[in-house]
Amino acid sequence: MRGRLFRSIDKLIFCNGITADLISFCKLIIAHKLFSRSRHLPKAEVYDTYHLMLSGEDHKFCLRRFSGDLDIFFEVFWTRTYRLPAGHTQQPIRSVLDLGANTGISTAYFYTCFPDAKFYCVEPLADHIRLLETNLSGLIPIDNLQWLQAAIGNKDGSGTFVESRYTYNTKVKEDKDGSVMVISMPSVFSYFALEEVDLVKMDIEGAEVGALLEPEWLKNVRFIFIEFHSDQGLIEGSKILAACGFTLEPVEANSMLIFGVNTAT
Repeated sequence: MRGRLFRSIDKLIFCNGITADLISFCKLIIAHKLFSRSRHLPKAEVYDTYHLMLSGEDHKFCLRRFSGDLDIFFEVFWTRTYRLPAGHTQQPIRSVLDLGANTGISTAYFYTCFPDAKFYCVEPLADHIRLLETNLSGLIPIDNLQWLQAAIGNKDGSGTFVESRYTYNTKVKEDKDGSVMVISMPSVFSYFALEEVDLVKMDIEGAEVGALLEPEWLKNVRFIFIEFHSDQGLIEGSKILAACGFTLEPVEANSMLIFGVNTAT
């Protein structure tokens, strides 16, 4: 009970610190309460716009109330799931590849950490891409931001969506007649004209092992955060990463998320 109380107080302090005005603070608290109380029930979506303090400046940011955006927002900014572990911050991060970029929440967080980096986002859902563009335009300099609407797979092709209660759990199933573009990791590097990437974040709803099956691209990655979506996937993916020279660390806030360091770079 005491732990829950301290956690609630800490979350209130966080909300106060990240919002730029009283209206946004109250709106964030109310939206979080409404979402928590109706978590498993479908609701007509509400698009809430907040004024957030990001990199010391007031920036407008849209979070949908019932689609799961609030889960991601608190995980990324409050829990700081994607914070680089101590001991790995000496060298500058010049490029970030966000795979499963959703509505731009994790990319926005990385920008607050690495404001001089270039950011490359891949996300299959059209509504997410629209919100990503809205949320990141004006925050990240236009020359430092690119995005692609596509799903990650082990080969180039097409697929169809497998919908879920929360949009961040939406999967893409391979389908040669599907309307969703599926792109392999070598093609991602080619599309963005990338030779190497300092930091990759991969959260692609079960497609991560397939993306690792031809792991040549990993030699051009320095750090990786990768979330697996099954115990078997975690085992198989970890073996591939280790065989490619990555040392792996678990992320305390998420048992299915690991942080990898390429020891060959």
